[in-house]
Amino acid sequence: MARARSGDGGYWVAIILIGVFFVLSTTLAVLFYTKVEAAEQAAEEAESELAEVVRSGDQGNALYEEAEGAEGGGTVVSRILEGWQADRDQAAALQTSLSSAEQASASFEKTASDRATELATANAQLQTSEDRVAALESELAQAAGDTQAAIAAAREEERAAQSAARLSDSAVQEAVAQAIADAERVSGEASDESRQLARDKRDLEAEVARLESELRDRTPSVRLTRPDGAVAAVLQEGDEVILDRGMADRVPLGLTFRAFKPGEVIRLDTVDDAAEIAGGYASFEVFEVGSDTARARVVSIDRGAEVEVGDPIVNLAYDPELSYRFVVFGEFDLPGVAEGLGEERVRSMIRAWGGEVDPPINPAASSDITVSYQVDYVVLGPEPPEPRGLTAEELSDPAALVQQRRDRQLYDAYQEILRQAVAAGVPVLNQNRFLELVGYYNRQDG
Repeated sequence: MARARSGDGGYWVAIILIGVFFVLSTTLAVLFYTKVEAAEQAAEEAESELAEVVRSGDQGNALYEEAEGAEGGGTVVSRILEGWQADRDQAAALQTSLSSAEQASASFEKTASDRATELATANAQLQTSEDRVAALESELAQAAGDTQAAIAAAREEERAAQSAARLSDSAVQEAVAQAIADAERVSGEASDESRQLARDKRDLEAEVARLESELRDRTPSVRLTRPDGAVAAVLQEGDEVILDRGMADRVPLGLTFRAFKPGEVIRLDTVDDAAEIAGGYASFEVFEVGSDTARARVVSIDRGAEVEVGDPIVNLAYDPELSYRFVVFGEFDLPGVAEGLGEERVRSMIRAWGGEVDPPINPAASSDITVSYQVDYVVLGPEPPEPRGLTAEELSDPAALVQQRRDRQLYDAYQEILRQAVAAGVPVLNQNRFLELVGYYNRQDG
């Protein structure tokens, strides 16, 4: 009986243990599935948030793919943010460099302005020196005339003394000798001062040349020039002027001048490989030429400006002492000039100012074209269009073939002249700039 009871107790213990194990298993299973559901819900929320950050269309973007394939740790967003920060740092560095460049540019502009002011001062001093030299030369001529007059008077006095027997020969000779000595002394003093002023003038010219060279080095697109003359008188309430240049200086009718104020720096700016006169306040057109002077009308003047005696005048294509060399090419369309004669009309205008013009260029021999450094200006007509290809019908037309060949030669020659002029640093004047410069349009309008 005792064994039977013991067996029954073990049975119940086993049942209890199985029940406890079942309860624990059930609890663990419930907990496991609860965690799985929470993890799945968290994954869905993460995917939703990711979809908010990175749209499906963004995943095909090159920047997203590049960031996703980049080496290193972190998420795609963190890599993009790192790249964005690097771009910001680079932009800040570029901004700093730009600020430094702007400061350097401002410093350069101030230096160039200072050099231009120094150059204007040197030009003014040079003009003063030239005026003083001219005054001394006049005084020297006057002294020479006074000397000759004194000698003539002394000789006349000698003849009168001899005829009247009032003076001895020795007294007359002494008077003549004294007059000659006085004249020679005055002449010597004037000559010494004239030589000193000539030396000062050379020094000032050297200083002006140095300043011009320095300004050209700092601003290669800017060239300087000197006045070609000046206003000698103002007539009819400022509507007309007298210029100190005439037939002796090879001034033709219709020539135009730009007026400046004394001491002002006269610049030739290079714009799009073409030279232009910068500045000035008025323009004059010559309509009457005398032997040493010319009469001109005021064709334009800045508001509030007044023409004054002594104001310098400038024309880019004219120089009273130098003869500029020109190359002219193109089909110029000039009002009042027959078609095909425009180029020869431009040549005649240049020759009228005493300029030199190279022989006409043959478009068929473009390989022989040479624009050397001895050329001062190139004048080109309107740029011809590049020839188009011919149609099948035109290819069988001899006239069309000849015309296309001519158009191609003209186009190639034009481009070659322009290329050589730019390479040699020769200023180029197109048709409008040239005609405006010489006052052609003003004369047509008038």
